[in-house]
Amino acid sequence: MATKKSREAPASVRIDTAHHHYRVIAGQREGVCQAIAYLANRKIDSINGETVEAAVDALKGALDERTVRLRRDRVDGVPSAQEFCEALMALDEAGLKPAIALLAVHSRRPDAAATMEDLARLADRDESATAAVYTRFGRKLGAFLDFVPEVNGYDRTLAPMLTFAVLETRPKKASPVLRLRPEMLEAFHTLDRRDEPSRV
Repeated sequence: MATKKSREAPASVRIDTAHHHYRVIAGQREGVCQAIAYLANRKIDSINGETVEAAVDALKGALDERTVRLRRDRVDGVPSAQEFCEALMALDEAGLKPAIALLAVHSRRPDAAATMEDLARLADRDESATAAVYTRFGRKLGAFLDFVPEVNGYDRTLAPMLTFAVLETRPKKASPVLRLRPEMLEAFHTLDRRDEPSRV
């Protein structure tokens, strides 16, 4: 998907390609060959090389190593706040804005916990539509992060939500409470801090 070029893009762009979730652009500026990686228009890394192609190859290798490192450092297999943050940045541009907006509402709840009924009321939509938004987002998030949490017998609606939330134990007839994972909550707060200056 084409996106606007960053002001940090190298001059005379010769290569503009995708590498997994990243956009890699490369070119030559004042005799220096450079490749830059972006995720949702945010610069992630850059590398210089003897040629533009060499810079691109080196950068792709560095990005692969970065992914391995991030996944290796997961605690109990759960993605870090940094991983969730980058996933939110990317998925916000992938047609999932309703889910991101719903998560923002969810993150402001006491203890970041809410039932689907609570969220439906706050989002001014019916409960089944609200659940569908979260279920679709959970599947996309899990695929992006290569993260499959233990579902413990939950149905196909709730199971995908476990990628970004945990279910609190409630009496049988009560609606389940979804509490955002601490890593997801930290990711939201990080994005809020980053976006504040751009609103001025």
